[in-house]
Amino acid sequence: MIVQGDIYFVAAILPNHTKRIKHNGRLKEGEHTGHCHEISEQDLAKVEFWEDEKGTLWLRVLKETLVIHQEHKTVTLPEGDYFFDSQIEDDPFEDEIREIKD
Repeated sequence: MIVQGDIYFVAAILPNHTKRIKHNGRLKEGEHTGHCHEISEQDLAKVEFWEDEKGTLWLRVLKETLVIHQEHKTVTLPEGDYFFDSQIEDDPFEDEIREIKD
């Protein structure tokens, strides 16, 4: 698993019934700062974006790729297929599970 701030990437097998889509490389925008997690502009050609039946976005990294963010350390994704999502936190006192926000 590779983590950058409030999102994580997990190497996984691209599921059946996915379709390749056009995408601008912005993976997630910060709710508070307006900053975003995104594939670096020079690496966009090294990544394919896929969407499954549920609307989940997947990445196919064809060559090592950088994910950048204005407030977090740049991370490198090696070649492979990735599922990514927001991290969540469990608050047992509030009996609530919520998404971590940037």
